[in-house]
Amino acid sequence: MKWIAALGILPKDAAIHFTYTQKVQKIVVHPKKKDIQSMFLNDISTKDNCWEFYDYEESDCYQVAKIPEENHLFCACGREVKYQFLLRSKKTKEIIGLSLKHFSEHTNIPEKIARNVREGIQKIDRHLDDILLKVSRGEGFQPFISDAISLYSEQITFPNLLKERMSEFLKVDLPMSTRDSREVNQIIVEYKSIQREKGYKEEQNHYEEWLKSRKRPSSFRDDEFLGDIIKIIDLYYVEKDVIIDINQIAILLKRNSGYVHERLIGYVGPAMELISKEICPGHLIQESHFTYKKLKSEPLA
Repeated sequence: MKWIAALGILPKDAAIHFTYTQKVQKIVVHPKKKDIQSMFLNDISTKDNCWEFYDYEESDCYQVAKIPEENHLFCACGREVKYQFLLRSKKTKEIIGLSLKHFSEHTNIPEKIARNVREGIQKIDRHLDDILLKVSRGEGFQPFISDAISLYSEQITFPNLLKERMSEFLKVDLPMSTRDSREVNQIIVEYKSIQREKGYKEEQNHYEEWLKSRKRPSSFRDDEFLGDIIKIIDLYYVEKDVIIDINQIAILLKRNSGYVHERLIGYVGPAMELISKEICPGHLIQESHFTYKKLKSEPLA
């Protein structure tokens, strides 16, 4: 059986090797049976009312002379087969073993359907051969898939059969097929794309909320505008004799209080003059067209 040759990288201890090989066969061949059963359900059961899929077997000793006959598999015609398909009569419950070539001879299943099943099994075998090739090269379970299991198991909903294979292959460090690994990767890529889109929308929503929250002074006498300037002076200009630049006040109003206006400085100048002369007289004095000096260390508010 080609599994034995392909698994030459496994432990040399015969018992361990045999046990490991059995586990690997079970993990890989069991899904094959399920895939074949699915094909039969789709291609035969819906078009044939007489037969249903019962089981599928592969011979470990096909054309090996020294193995007892009861260990070999045979078609209903008596010919030894490597692959045996067991069909059960829906009417009599009789079970017969067939090769794909003899479907139409022993049942009323059309040759065309038998060919479709044969082509489907060839695809399944190519899938398994891909795994065998990876094993023969010494490859194990793909790290990016194990990362996906640990990182995204709660966020991503993998298809049940794929999730089952991921879990089983991980247990024995068996590489998943190229087809399966691509499917896992595609699901992760799609998930990350959706998350990026969500992040972009959240960022856009935050930006739009920020735009709505921005302030525009209605006039330099606006009470809120004057109050925000006083808060900034009390926060950033504490010491006596400190120089206050109205350009810097405009920058702080934009950064700290969300103000936006093309001519904000045109409101800040008159507002500072109003604060120094009427609202907080004796606390500020104008030094130049753009600067004021603080006369006291106490807060303005």
